[in-house]
Parts: sequence; structure tokens; C-alpha cells
Amino acid sequence: NVGTKIYGQTFTEVGVHDSIFETLQTAIGCDSVVMHKVVVKPDPTKLNYYVKMNKENDGDGRDWDNAMSGEDFATYLPLAPDGSTFYVAEGEYKLCTSISDFETNYYNRSFFIQSNVSILGGYSNNSSTNTEIHDNTLYPTIFSGDCGEKTPSLKDYILNSSIDSWNYDRSDTQVLFYIADGCDVKFKDLFFESSKLSSIVAETGNLMVEDCFFQENSSGIANDNASCISSKGSLILTNCAFEYNKCQNGYSGLIYFADECTIKNCTFSYNYGAYSPGGFIGSYSRSKKGKLSVIQSIFINNNKNNNTPSATLFNVNESFSSENCVYINNDFSRALILNRQTDSVSVSFVNNTVVCDSLYDDVPLFQAPQIDAEFSGNILCMHGNEFVRCNGNKINSKYNLFSELNVGSNWAKYYWTPSATDIVVEKREDAYALFDDPSLSAVLIKDKLSEDVNIRFPLTETAVSVDQRGVERLDPTCMGAYEIGCGNDTTIATV
Repeated sequence: NVGTKIYGQTFTEVGVHDSIFETLQTAIGCDSVVMHKVVVKPDPTKLNYYVKMNKENDGDGRDWDNAMSGEDFATYLPLAPDGSTFYVAEGEYKLCTSISDFETNYYNRSFFIQSNVSILGGYSNNSSTNTEIHDNTLYPTIFSGDCGEKTPSLKDYILNSSIDSWNYDRSDTQVLFYIADGCDVKFKDLFFESSKLSSIVAETGNLMVEDCFFQENSSGIANDNASCISSKGSLILTNCAFEYNKCQNGYSGLIYFADECTIKNCTFSYNYGAYSPGGFIGSYSRSKKGKLSVIQSIFINNNKNNNTPSATLFNVNESFSSENCVYINNDFSRALILNRQTDSVSVSFVNNTVVCDSLYDDVPLFQAPQIDAEFSGNILCMHGNEFVRCNGNKINSKYNLFSELNVGSNWAKYYWTPSATDIVVEKREDAYALFDDPSLSAVLIKDKLSEDVNIRFPLTETAVSVDQRGVERLDPTCMGAYEIGCGNDTTIATV
């Protein structure tokens, strides 16, 4: 620990100290010189550390007036005791030179974690306490892997189909945060940008990510890392946004997990993946586990203008559930939502809105050898795509609304057909008419906004432009994520 005297010296600075020489005398009277490497850890009784781009006063991180620098944060982080919390002020934090004595290869320029810690951002440089309101939109705390200017930017490449290629600098390959085995870690109110291998790589342990933003990250080489998060333990994502991220060549595009993953109130838009058998979000192929739950999240315009798209949005080994989510205009080559090449998968798909506008009209929403599934209360504008494609299944389908549904293939015709409670209309415009006609609107008794106005009322008749989650209604459907009525819970209202 810091302040300890060893080898004739008292070490007052946290970090790795090498070239510590000691002279020893052997049994036969000869002198020998031994060089030691001393790892000095922080005081184990101090669990709160304050970080700014540049250190303040003493710079030991004990409070905001004595905040440590970003460089010292990188030194303290791998040595911090369990239960430590780092409060990080606004600014852009980078590791563009090799600093790690704990890992080699692609992790030698990573912020390295070896204990149970929390990293909280969004604090002003003028903060005085850790209880102040922190807001990453006002005071962005950015961890960036951009150690050299890139032309074009990854965002420009994804949005502009006339740009032929985007290349990363292999010498610039970097994981922003590498988490060792068995560590429980929380990230909150942070930006992760421009990593060249992955934003976060976590071994076994529990990973919580809240109110974070991932932008222009990439997975640069063929390996098990996704461009944003690779976790071999459990993963919980809450109120996060993923935009303009790209997978170069790995098995999974944005997020890779081994055990369980929960995604809630997140947005995924304009992300881009290379062709692979995996999904944008998927479980490790070597793991027999893999449970994914997606709640109140939006997926829009992913994989567009892509000549070599990923196979599917999700690829899980065990079970998948989606509730109150919106899927709009995503392109994938094997299945638009879920693909499983081997074994069976359990699916629960409830109260979701899906609008297909894919280049691949012949791919289904769901594909697996066997599916044990519940589909209920969904609005599905299919654009000629199939719904379910599988060899055998157990499907409970009820109270769904379909338009432009392809039921002509043997896959769909013989293994799934709409139930008596499903509604099937021929044209997408007919489905829109159920919501856009100013004279009729399907209203759920339990489905009210705070102003007692239902989201299904057309925009021309109400100033309410967001659904119950505060998410903007998506043109041209005027749909949120709660719009299908089931049985006695449906009434017809005159506007």
C-alpha cells in the first residue's frame, strides 16, 4: 500500500515502480544485485476518487479540489480496492501511449480494471460534491480511442454509400476498457467513442451500463470482440444509445454476451456490420447459454446501404424476449430480427411494432430449426417478408396485426398460419388507415397518456407527439409501442 517502506524506500506514489535494486550477499560471500518491480496500491480505506482532465492542487483525487488527472486515473484504476467509485468530470480522456504493465497485445493501451468498481461521469469541472446533479449531455465525459485523425469519419462512411471504404490504423487498435475475471463493474453517464477493437471487453463478472452513449466504435480484426461491448458474464444495459458503430469482421456486431443480457430503454440507429453468421447482438457461439431480454427499445435504420450485411439483428443460444419495442427499416441477410442456425430457441414477442423496408424481401423476421414462441399484440408491416421460417415449432399467435404478409412459401404455409384472433390486411396503407383515419382510432382502456390522450390518435388531431415512454412517434406509421388491442381491452373512439 502507498506509504509502505520496502527495500529501503518509502513509496508515496501509487503505480508500478520498476528498477528498484537490492544488493544481497550469497552464502559463499558473493554480492548479487536483484532488480524488483514494486506495485504500490492506493489506501484501501479510501473508496471515492475524483478525476478531471488535469489535476487540481495535490492531485490525489480525495475531492474535487484535489482531483487527479486522467493519466493518474489510468494508473489508479487497475489498483483500486473493491467498492471504489471514480467520479469523472467533463472532458475527453484518451490513452494513446502504452501504459499498462498488466496486459499485453491489444490491451496495453486500455483502462484496465481488476476489482469491483463504479465509474460515473457527467460532472462539471466546477463540481464541489459527488451528490450534485450530473448530466452527460451538459458535461460530456468522453472516453475516446481516437489517437489520430481519420478520414472519412465512420459516421460519414455509414451515411454516404458513395464512400467505398473505411480503414482503421492497425497500430491504433485499442480496447477502451478491459475488465479482468470476476469483476462487477458499473459505468454511468459516459460517452464511448472511436475505439478500434471494442469499447468494453469484460471477462466473467457482472457488467452494468447506464445512461451511456456509444458512437463510431469499430471491431477492427477477426476475434470474439464486438465493436461496443463484449461480455463473458451477465450484462445489463439501461437508457443507452448506439449510433454509427461498425463491426469489421468479428462474429457479432455491436454487443457480445455469454450468459444473460437485458436491454431496456435503449436506442440503436445507423449501426453497420460486416457479413457474419452472428447478429448485431448475440451470444458467444461456444456458449450453450445465452438469454436476451429487450424492453422498450428502438432499432431503426441499422445495416442500411450495406453490400455485405450481417445475418440478423439478434442471435441467441437459449431464449429471446422483446416487449414494447419498435423495429423500423433494418436490413439483414438471413432474418430481420432473430436467426438461429442450430438447436431450438424460445421466443416471447409481445406488444412490438415492426415496419419492414428491407432490400431482402425473401428473408423472414424469425428463423430457427425449432421455435417455441409466443407472439401477441404486435403490429407487423411486413413489406412482403415472411414472419416465421423453421422446420418445426410450437407457436402461440394471437391478437397481432399483419400487413403485406408473405404466406406463400412452404416454410410459412405449413408451419405457421395466422390465428383466428390475428388481423391480416393486404396493403400496408390499409394498416396505416387503422391509425390515420381521423374518424376512428383503436384505443386501449389501459393505454393512456398523462393528458388522457391516446397515442393512436393521428398527429393531425393532437399535439401529443410522443408515446408513453417519451419516444417520438415514427412516421409514417404514427405508431408507438403500445398500440394493439386485445379482446375486451379494445374500444373504438370517435375523434
